[in-house]
Amino acid sequence: MPACSLQPRRQSNPTHLGDTPRLKAGSYLVQYSVGTVLGVDACVVCAASPVLNGNDGVFGSIGNCGSGNPYGSATAVDTITLTAGERIALTCNVAHPNPGTYVGDRSLTNSPP
Repeated sequence: MPACSLQPRRQSNPTHLGDTPRLKAGSYLVQYSVGTVLGVDACVVCAASPVLNGNDGVFGSIGNCGSGNPYGSATAVDTITLTAGERIALTCNVAHPNPGTYVGDRSLTNSPP
């Protein structure tokens, strides 16, 4: 997936980064990692959910409390229960955005039920 710039967004309207294919019903162990370049004082928060722009309170996050544009990863592991045909969406938002906050490589994996 190509790099994208994260625009200032609330957690209720994050940037959609991708989905799994449609999956069978069951509980899945989900892992994701989102590579970031952070602007000054920026904080990236990510979530995976079967509902676009949703979350269950488990977040991956990374922050920059200083200057420069450090690289980092927002990661999390979660268990998500799906009904047949649902997908798992990966979304992120940025708090205190400043120029230079980007998302690069990202992965979203799930283990079968």
